[in-house]
Amino acid sequence: MIALIQRFQRLRKEEKGITLVELLAVIVIIGVIAAIAVPLITGLLDDTKANARSATANQLYEAARLRSIAKNNGEITGTHKLSELVADKYIQSGLTDPKSGNTLADTTTVNLGATGTATVVTLVVTGGDTITFNATDLKNSKPGTKVP
Repeated sequence: MIALIQRFQRLRKEEKGITLVELLAVIVIIGVIAAIAVPLITGLLDDTKANARSATANQLYEAARLRSIAKNNGEITGTHKLSELVADKYIQSGLTDPKSGNTLADTTTVNLGATGTATVVTLVVTGGDTITFNATDLKNSKPGTKVP
């Protein structure tokens, strides 16, 4: 038994590092993992930005509903611009589009009279896209439709 322990100790002392083959194997494994992971992470980031854009549209919709209830004696009607929602302090100023990082233009509107497939929220991104959301998009957190 003692001889076996001494033999293991001697083997451990003789082992001084890793071989080049072991190092190359580790590098190849890391490369394969990176090749698989990077595209997946990029796709997740794009999905997250689209979901955040939908959440911003939902936030504007709810702010417009609150404003409408207060201004119209409890009725949920009318078209509300972002500038009006900000002026009446139903939403903060300086909202940005999560996908592009640009600010939302004051012409961003919420149409509370729209139902079904009609446009409910129109996000107008300064220097960029115009994206529309209908009631179904908002309810199901869909990414909206880019207006050409």
